[in-house]
Amino acid sequence: MNRNRIVHTLKRWADRLDESLWRLDGYVVIPHELMHVLAYRIIRKPCQYRPGDHVVRPLSERTLGEEVFIKLFPLAVIGSLAAVTFGMWVMTLPPGRFDPASYLASGPRWHIGLMLLTILLQVYAAASFWDVRAVIELLVKDPRKDR
Repeated sequence: MNRNRIVHTLKRWADRLDESLWRLDGYVVIPHELMHVLAYRIIRKPCQYRPGDHVVRPLSERTLGEEVFIKLFPLAVIGSLAAVTFGMWVMTLPPGRFDPASYLASGPRWHIGLMLLTILLQVYAAASFWDVRAVIELLVKDPRKDR
């Protein structure tokens, strides 16, 4: 009896944790999904999106090129921002002024912040992994199988 109660309590706790993580994940990906919405707006195709959803629903047919553009747009934007911030970080790195081992402790705070922003943007760009995978599947799919 006591064991069943513990198992039930743990299952209920895990379900709540899963639900709250799912909700958090939904809100973390909002900027990514809004970039998909912006891509739809750029090519003037209708779409539907509710905050917290994991997908943007198309409301009309798209060509292969439009689909590839929509899927890769967030990666292009975030990846470009990450590349620019990384370039700024490298170009403003004071050569020879700091020992690499003590850089985090003695480096300029704005420069460390720029490094952290670059890392954050690179990690956020990794959210496009599934989009890249979907594009690869679209491009290698045999069109004869759809008939």
